[in-house]
Amino acid sequence: MGLIKFTILVFLYHQLLWRDNLLNGHSNLVGASNSVPLGNDGSGSNATRTQDDGPGTNGTSTQDDGSVSDASMTQDDRSCSNTTSAQDDGSGSNGTSTQDDGSGSNATTTQDDGSGSNGTSTQDDGSGSNATTTQDDGPGSGSNATSTQDDWSGSNSTSTQDDGSSSNTTQTQDDGPGSGSNGTSTQDDGSGSNGTSTQDDGSGSNGTSPQDDGSGSNGTSTQDDGSGSNGTSTQDDGTGSNGTSTQDDGTGSNGTSTQDDGSGSNATSTQDDGSGSNATSTQDDGSGSNGTSTQDDGSSSNTTATQDDGPGSGFNSTTTQDDWSGSNVTRTQDDGSGSNSSTTQDDWPGSGSNATRTQDDGSGSVNTF
Repeated sequence: MGLIKFTILVFLYHQLLWRDNLLNGHSNLVGASNSVPLGNDGSGSNATRTQDDGPGTNGTSTQDDGSVSDASMTQDDRSCSNTTSAQDDGSGSNGTSTQDDGSGSNATTTQDDGSGSNGTSTQDDGSGSNATTTQDDGPGSGSNATSTQDDWSGSNSTSTQDDGSSSNTTQTQDDGPGSGSNGTSTQDDGSGSNGTSTQDDGSGSNGTSPQDDGSGSNGTSTQDDGSGSNGTSTQDDGTGSNGTSTQDDGTGSNGTSTQDDGSGSNATSTQDDGSGSNATSTQDDGSGSNGTSTQDDGSSSNTTATQDDGPGSGFNSTTTQDDWSGSNVTRTQDDGSGSNSSTTQDDWPGSGSNATRTQDDGSGSVNTF
């Protein structure tokens, strides 16, 4: 009988322990936080997806130094900030896609020093700023592309730096009210190509500054049909070609500055049919050709300055046409052994002045028409 009572007491004791553990486990499930750390530096993939539609901040930081891909996708449709930072130094691809349609800022920073491709796409249709910075210092076999679109009043800034042998492309489009600035800065000192395309149809400023000191080509195309200023500055000291095309049909100023001290060709074409000023400055001290063509049919002044102090094997040609009442000044200086040709035409009734200055202290020929 005593054994039976002892057995029943042991059974009841175990029942009490089981119920107590069950209640404690349930309270832990209800009140405690659920935290899962994400980190992987091995051969497995590391993917992070974050969606936040509340008033809090949404930050995603992903780091993977293995050989696999590292993908981060962040979406925020509220007024808070949306920050995505992705760093990948392995051989896998590194893609970051960020979309923000609220009034907060949208910043995307991507750094890739491996051989994989590095693509950053940023779209912002709110009033906040949109900044995209892409840096690729890897072996050069991966491409580096940055595409930025902003259709609101916030600023749109794209900075791309590539010092490898791969291609570096930056495209920026701004179709908003025009009060936000649109700036594109591209620097490439490797052997890859460097192309920058900028389009701005608002009243804001549109500035494009490409720099290329490698053997690749450097092309800049800028179009501005609003009242803001349109400035294009191109510098190339490598062996590749350097082409700058600028078109402005608004009331803002249109300035083109081109400098080339390498063996590649340097061509500058400027057209202005509005009331703003049109200035073209070209400097070439290498062995390549240097051509400048300027056309102005508005009431403002048209100035073209060309300087060539190179070995003389490249020719230096300047053509200026003005059919309005503004002044037309052409200055050409050549101290090398190459030929130097300047042509100036003015077909207006003659109220505007037409001056041509040519200076040559080398052994080449000098022709002024």
